[in-house]
Amino acid sequence: MSAQLIADYVMGVELPPDVVQELETHLESCADCRAKLTSFTPRDVTLLADRVWARIVSSRPQQTRPARFLMSCLIVIALVALAVILLSALIARG
Repeated sequence: MSAQLIADYVMGVELPPDVVQELETHLESCADCRAKLTSFTPRDVTLLADRVWARIVSSRPQQTRPARFLMSCLIVIALVALAVILLSALIARG
């Protein structure tokens, strides 16, 4: 499996269900790909949050500063929660 596909999976990119199933099946038997999966750090999640935030800002009219701050906090929390859930699921399959 490609590192990009694994990165997309970890970062929550919407992938076709058959691709997700194939990747998850592969991860069960491939230690190298599981290592790639677990190599993602909170910094990777922060970079994703920055990209998502940049898209939101560029597509919406200017909001007040408190609203932007709240939105960025919610996005970061959601992405960190997603990363924790995915890693927990992989560890549980162990």
